[in-house]
Amino acid sequence: MTESRFRRTGPLRADPDGIFRALHSFSGVSTGAVVMLGVASVIATGFTEWVADLPIPNDIVFVLILGGVTFHGSATAGVFLALLAGLARLISTGAPAARDPVAWPLAAMEAVALLALLLGVVLLARALHRAIGALQHQALRDPLTGTLNTRGFMGIAERERLQALRTGHPLTIAYFDIDGLKTLNDEAGHQAGDRLLVQFVSAVVASVRAYDIFARLGGDEFVLVMPATDQRGALGAVTRIRDQLVEQHSPLSVSVGVVTDSAPDEPLDRLLQDADRLMYRAKRAGGDRLVGVVRPGEPGSDEHVVELADLVSHHR
Repeated sequence: MTESRFRRTGPLRADPDGIFRALHSFSGVSTGAVVMLGVASVIATGFTEWVADLPIPNDIVFVLILGGVTFHGSATAGVFLALLAGLARLISTGAPAARDPVAWPLAAMEAVALLALLLGVVLLARALHRAIGALQHQALRDPLTGTLNTRGFMGIAERERLQALRTGHPLTIAYFDIDGLKTLNDEAGHQAGDRLLVQFVSAVVASVRAYDIFARLGGDEFVLVMPATDQRGALGAVTRIRDQLVEQHSPLSVSVGVVTDSAPDEPLDRLLQDADRLMYRAKRAGGDRLVGVVRPGEPGSDEHVVELADLVSHHR
């Protein structure tokens, strides 16, 4: 509204924390519900503007509504609400003075000005949404391979551990180390080593389920968390990964430590340490091997070193 229609009681202050709280106020709500709430809010604000002369900056109210809906909904929803807000402004400013011949042209100018402001808010809100999404992706992903990094992995894996503990389903963790990568980096350069890392990730992604959790923990070490998977299922996954590497004519070999826990009540760090320890045992045995254990232990469930070539032959 124009300044003559509102009596501002004090200066407006931009509080960054308040702005971000407003933008995230719709978190956890479906897009449809966000849009419907936005429509109702715009209509209520426009109606209030029409029937009452209140000391509130309705432009700011519209901006907050459009910002929240666009950020958590879509640009299309934002544009629709901007048009709706412009129409509400046109009616609220033109209808009370309809007998004045210049009332509707002035009202149209105010409506167009508000529409331009709100369309700018839509663009800024979507740009902010994309920027935050990109920053979150960069913070949680390994830049070379695109897999989760340690920070992104720990939270997701811990949720899966707690889910397995609640449901009683087994949880399997496979810890991978690429054999001889340091030697390759020293002899052929890091670019050659990076290409092999990307190739290994491609083989894993093609071999596991969409909801399995795969991450690079650093250097040549990777971890795969497989929910609701016993040791037999984990051996099948490792077999498929090795098959993929063979099909790609990859020179890679890996050492793998596998821990399957039917009641994972220990901290995630402990499970990872155990899988890491088993992986190092496989590496000390010569590499291209797997060492697995099932917990709680059963008679005859001691750790055994298995050559991956033999594992592939067995599963075929």
